[in-house]
Amino acid sequence: MEVPGYRIHDELTRDAHYVVCRGETHDAVAVLLKLPLSDSPHPSAIASLRREHELMTALDLDGVPRPRAFEPQGALILEDIGAASLRAVLRPGPAALDDLAGPAPWPRVRPKLSE
Repeated sequence: MEVPGYRIHDELTRDAHYVVCRGETHDAVAVLLKLPLSDSPHPSAIASLRREHELMTALDLDGVPRPRAFEPQGALILEDIGAASLRAVLRPGPAALDDLAGPAPWPRVRPKLSE
């Protein structure tokens, strides 16, 4: 798996269609890369990543990585906020108190109440 201009370090997660990796740009800026599993992705897979880029660009939520770029070969590039994957956070076994302390790892959504 290669994306020109980026160095891939670790695979964080994968599903049936995509893989998410931690990496960096050529100038050492930490990023996440979401890539199709296939070396020759179907146009619908690329279109799906492009839509995801557009939707995430419109979001401005704490704890949600912001998109940095969309590469035409089908790579969604996101800022790396240094968060652990949900799978790593919810590992089997009892949770240590330190694991539960601190800010919530997800954005807080507050509904607007009408007056």
